[in-house]
Amino acid sequence: MTDILKWNQLRRPFAPSQIKKREGKKGMWYDYVPNATVVERLNEQEDLRWDFTVKYEIIGNEVLVLGTMKIEEEIKEAFGSCTYSTGYIGDALKTAQAGALTKVASLFGIPCVFNTRKKEYMKQNHTQTNQQQYNKPTNNFNNQTVPYENEQTQQNEQQVCNDCKGPISQQEIQFCNNNSRLKGQKVCRKCQQERRKRGA
Repeated sequence: MTDILKWNQLRRPFAPSQIKKREGKKGMWYDYVPNATVVERLNEQEDLRWDFTVKYEIIGNEVLVLGTMKIEEEIKEAFGSCTYSTGYIGDALKTAQAGALTKVASLFGIPCVFNTRKKEYMKQNHTQTNQQQYNKPTNNFNNQTVPYENEQTQQNEQQVCNDCKGPISQQEIQFCNNNSRLKGQKVCRKCQQERRKRGA
């Protein structure tokens, strides 16, 4: 299989039945592709070389995971996090790792990360089918729709690193807020490394 066909296979939209919903905090709903489904997509092609490793850090009652994925010769990274309220952190670590894998897979164009929807939106549109919700081509992942894309785009444009002025993820901002030396700042992971080299 050629490289183009490999990437097209990876980046094809998931079926509506593979996209699940769950309710989160503050009445928000989340569309998501289960971690196992993303791994199945990566394992579909026998000749596709991919690898995923993690590093984690515990800050207070939160587990922060940095996931590194390599597909063929390309490498990308993303953060995942989860809070826990008991002394056992195994489940929180597993959840954070799953979040990191899904997010980093999306950086390769696998359409597995979606925006949140308000609870009121779900109530008003409960009669809509999954097909109606995902028919409009509004993103770059093979024309699969992402709800509230314009809102998310505006949010992403506003979140930039204080040092390099490049885009910064919510996980990186959260990491800064939980770090006494970076609290109140927005510094991407690359610039954090540069600061450590300079001893800043």
